[in-house]
Amino acid sequence: MESKSIPISTTLDFEELTECLESLPETVLRVKGIADGIDVSAGWKTPVRAAFHRVGARVSIEALNPSQRGEPRLVAVGYQLDATVLKECIRQATLD
Repeated sequence: MESKSIPISTTLDFEELTECLESLPETVLRVKGIADGIDVSAGWKTPVRAAFHRVGARVSIEALNPSQRGEPRLVAVGYQLDATVLKECIRQATLD
């Protein structure tokens, strides 16, 4: 088992991030992270700081209290993790 930590320096579209995280291979057992982003379906039209989680194929995202801060990053735990694939999820979800 191993872990990978990827810093996030951009604002994300959480709907796009969710799609990408759901498509990760089964060797990725868990993903957690903090990022700034929007989610129009949740009513977040301006960026909010949020925590995201993936366990199995299920992804959840929840807004953080403004007093809760942390360095934006994605952390994955699993087997044969490919940092390139994880970075691609962030790239695909990055707002232009």
